[in-house]
Amino acid sequence: MKQGEVLAADRRKAGVRRAREAGFTLVELLAVVVILGIIAAIAVPLIGNIINKSREDATRNTAVSMYEAARLYIMGEMGGDFKNKVVTLKDLQDNGYIQKPTKDGYGTDIDAENSKVTFDNKGNIESVTIVSGHYTGQGITFYANPVNQQDPLFK
Repeated sequence: MKQGEVLAADRRKAGVRRAREAGFTLVELLAVVVILGIIAAIAVPLIGNIINKSREDATRNTAVSMYEAARLYIMGEMGGDFKNKVVTLKDLQDNGYIQKPTKDGYGTDIDAENSKVTFDNKGNIESVTIVSGHYTGQGITFYANPVNQQDPLFK
């Protein structure tokens, strides 16, 4: 055999060997799938918590907007006396202080008749209650004085 033929045969063998080694083994692919599964198992709950927190923050911001609109409503429509006042979202919508429809952070319509801003006997903000498709029954109440209260209005 001549030297050129030997080199050509070696190249063919190397080419066949490379062709066989070009792909990944089943174990390597399985390892990658397992690692991706672990990453997904960690990341998905974290992302879900971030989304829920942003929705709750959006609902809190809606409550703050209701409070600000209620202050303007009492000053403009009720002579500025805040003592023992309860202003419903319906009052605010009917008089143009908040646009219809008003939605919570989850994108569901807020019940305008049962959602309200409450002022105490000194005229200070007491709470804002939001009732919607997501917050059913008593709704969620944000308190201006967060002492011993679960959901403070102002953080």
